[in-house]
Amino acid sequence: MKENKKLQILVQCLFQVMISNICLILYVLFCSVFLKTQSILLSLSTPTIFALVVQPIFLEKVLFKSKVNFSKHIIVVISALVSILICYFVNIPENIILILHFILIGYSEEILYRMIILDRMKSSYNILESIVITALIFAFLGHISEPILDNLMIRFPLGIFLAFIRIRFNNIGIPTIIHALYNVLVTF
Repeated sequence: MKENKKLQILVQCLFQVMISNICLILYVLFCSVFLKTQSILLSLSTPTIFALVVQPIFLEKVLFKSKVNFSKHIIVVISALVSILICYFVNIPENIILILHFILIGYSEEILYRMIILDRMKSSYNILESIVITALIFAFLGHISEPILDNLMIRFPLGIFLAFIRIRFNNIGIPTIIHALYNVLVTF
């Protein structure tokens, strides 16, 4: 029975990530076709927030009947969307926009992988198994379009490290900051 539950949780997590990936592709396509903007915040950050934060929270509440209170994350999402709109209408330097983009991407990925997926995995798997499986999902499904060797050598260890930090501090803010800094460092 316990193995059945473990498999069910794993399938739910894989389903959640695949739905998020599909939504991300569809949202990016929608934005590129209908918004016709060069704004990275509107064309990439906004779809990422919807695909990796809003949609997973919705699935957690509706499909998986999660009891977790996501209200503070909804407030963050609304604040992020308002910030994106402000940046769109105000002349903000490009590097500030990129930094905001990387913060939003880091936050979105941390919500999906280190909060929703990791916490779901911990409900049936031990901590080590949960960390490793979540890191594998992050590296190979979350970055499916990236080279396998990069995912194995960079994103898998990063996923383990970020999951460890998330568990150690029981906080999504610290891994989000580390993730955003990592994204900025590898880009600039």
